[in-house]
Amino acid sequence: MFQNYYTFIFIILLILGIYLFLNGLLLFSKNIKLYKNLSFFNNINNSNRLLIILYGFLFSSIIQSTSICISIIIPLIGIGLLSIKSCFLLTIGFNIGTVSSLFFTGLNTRFCSLLLLISSLFFYIFYIIKRNNKFFLFSNLLFGLMLIFLGLSIIKTSFIFFKTTSLYLFLLNNITKSYFSAFFTGFILSAIIQSGSIISTTFQLLYINSDIKLIFIIFIILGSNLGSTITGILASLYYNAEAKLVAYFNVLLNLIGILFTLTVFTYFLNCIFYITSCFNQQRGFEIPIAHLLFNVFSAVIILPFLNFIQKTLFIYTK
Repeated sequence: MFQNYYTFIFIILLILGIYLFLNGLLLFSKNIKLYKNLSFFNNINNSNRLLIILYGFLFSSIIQSTSICISIIIPLIGIGLLSIKSCFLLTIGFNIGTVSSLFFTGLNTRFCSLLLLISSLFFYIFYIIKRNNKFFLFSNLLFGLMLIFLGLSIIKTSFIFFKTTSLYLFLLNNITKSYFSAFFTGFILSAIIQSGSIISTTFQLLYINSDIKLIFIIFIILGSNLGSTITGILASLYYNAEAKLVAYFNVLLNLIGILFTLTVFTYFLNCIFYITSCFNQQRGFEIPIAHLLFNVFSAVIILPFLNFIQKTLFIYTK
């Protein structure tokens, strides 16, 4: 009886989270159009490749969610504030930055939601006092961001109830049956929860407290990286071809990383063990190292072909 009850709560939270996320995305997009002349975005577009990747890395390290980061830049490219190449490079930085959550705890999305709500109310009060439309628009902009954060925070919270469902227990019982089962588990969980960081952290703890082999955890991580790209695809549905390019690039970035990792899997494992031994860390340190290497290798492989990938993807998104 309790399992059915928790399943119902999980579904309600998931639907509510997606609803708030999509409405926040629309509100944010509607109001950001009025800030097209902000020099900050021009500075990003005119920066060199490594600096733009660093911007993405730092932002993602703070937010601790590739899904949120991608969701924010998709409206920005949709209205012409960011260039396609800048968004590609930021996406690479986002993927690398979220790995930091496995080394230390990132900013809580619920805290971010509260902070954005307070800031939104603050600017709305200024609007009432000053009757300046800029304050009203900025209040709406922050409120839209708050809904994005809150929506994904609720989706993450639903994971607490999802862990009691039959689907989760089925996936958990089958992760060591085959490498494909482990990969599929990571993909499904990340596609539902929309947080590769939560999936990686959860299975990092499982790895530390059980005798499960590292190889299965790595396949779960590979699957979760691909599953977390679903948010970007959903967010891009509202926008033009350029916005869809970013979502598809995120998928391609992770696919290339997966294929490369599988091709050199033995060397990949040896590299993880070597780095772990150098730092003389306990069991569990292998997980963030694996996640970091995966994203760094993906970035290194894809960077030389960025222009070619942009042209190719543009053909298929027209």
